[in-house]
Amino acid sequence: MQAGSKRLAIASVPIATNAKTRESRLFKSSWEHIYKSGTAITRAFIMYRPYIVFNTLGITLVVLGMIPFARYLYFFLVDKTPGDHLQSLIAGSVLLVASFISFTLGIIADLTRINRALNEEMLEQVKRARFDK
Repeated sequence: MQAGSKRLAIASVPIATNAKTRESRLFKSSWEHIYKSGTAITRAFIMYRPYIVFNTLGITLVVLGMIPFARYLYFFLVDKTPGDHLQSLIAGSVLLVASFISFTLGIIADLTRINRALNEEMLEQVKRARFDK
């Protein structure tokens, strides 16, 4: 993902391996490998594309948060009892607050991504200035 975000060329190189002599000690099972790989992929995706992750989550929570408000409004207009169905307002409010937090985390994560990219670029320029003689 890092090479793709920097628009670097990627090559495939065949590698010869030794014959299997024993079971791997890296992972106890295939499920552990899947879990660890999935966690690494998710973290990399959040690191390089935070807006996609957090905005999708935020929009989903906004839509889910509006459903309880629509339910409350429906029962308020049909039953004409203002004190009933307050749980809908509470659930909707919690979901809308969660969506706001998600949007805020998206902004913070994107600023962190920009800062990291600038630091990487600055380090690359320093290395070129020092070692390209």
